[in-house]
Amino acid sequence: MKPAQNTSSQQNRIEVADQDGWRKTFPLQKTLVHIGSDPGNDIVLESRSGGWIAGRCLQVLSLPTVVGYRLVNVGDSDILLGSSGERVLAPRTTADVLPGESIRIGEFTCVFRGGGVGSGGPQEADEPPALAADLESSDQIGISVSLSQTQLGPDSPIEGHVTVHNLGNQTGVQFKLGLEGLPPDCCEIGPGPILFPGATRNVPLRLLHPRRPDPLAGERLIRVRVTAPGAYEGEAATASQIIHLLPFYAHELRLMTPGQVEE
Repeated sequence: MKPAQNTSSQQNRIEVADQDGWRKTFPLQKTLVHIGSDPGNDIVLESRSGGWIAGRCLQVLSLPTVVGYRLVNVGDSDILLGSSGERVLAPRTTADVLPGESIRIGEFTCVFRGGGVGSGGPQEADEPPALAADLESSDQIGISVSLSQTQLGPDSPIEGHVTVHNLGNQTGVQFKLGLEGLPPDCCEIGPGPILFPGATRNVPLRLLHPRRPDPLAGERLIRVRVTAPGAYEGEAATASQIIHLLPFYAHELRLMTPGQVEE
C-alpha cells in the first residue's frame, strides 16, 4: 500500500487577488495555461477598475524536471515579477519563477503555488510527466511544445502537441511546421493552422520509433520549427527537447542438434 500524500500542498495552482480583496485559486490541470481577459483563456482576468488587460497576455508552463514555472509574455505590455516589481518580463520574452513568487498583471497579483513538476496534480512514480520544450520565439510567431514523455521506445510512441501563436498583426496567417532530429517517417504532425492576430492553436504531434538500427539508440535533440513565409518572411520560432531513443532488438534464435549443419 502506498502512503497517503498531502495533495493539497503539492497541487500546482495560481492564487489570484485584486486590489479590492477579491481572491480566487486556479488549479493548474494542464502543462500549458493561458492567462488574459479573453473568455477563451484558462484563467480569465476581467478588470474591475477599468484598466486594460490584453486578450491573451501570458503563457504558464509547468516545468517537468525542476521545481518552478516558465512564463512567456505573449502580450504587448511589460509584466512585473516579484512583490515589488523588481524584475520585468518584456513582451515576447520568457522567465522562470519558483513556487511562492508573484507577478502583477494590471490590478491583479498572481502567486504561484505547488511543486511545479509535470502537468498540475501529483503523479505516481511510474507515470511520466508531461514535458515542455525550451522555447525560441520570434517577434511574430509564438511556439511551445508539450510531450507526454521523453523515452521513445519501439512500442511506446511519444504523444504531444505543438501550440502555435500568431503574435503579429497579420490576418489569416498560414503557418508551416517541421521537425528536425528524427527521420521523416518517425514523425506525425498535424497541418499548420491559419490564425488571426492573437489566436492560438494546438497541433497534434506523435513521434514513432524507427524500429531499425539507424538512427542509433541514445539521446537525440529534436527541434520543432514554425514559420509563416507568406506573412512573416524570415521569421521562425523553434522549440527544442532532448529525447531518449530506446534500443530496438531484432535477434533471431535457432536451436540446432549436435552435428546438424545449418542450411
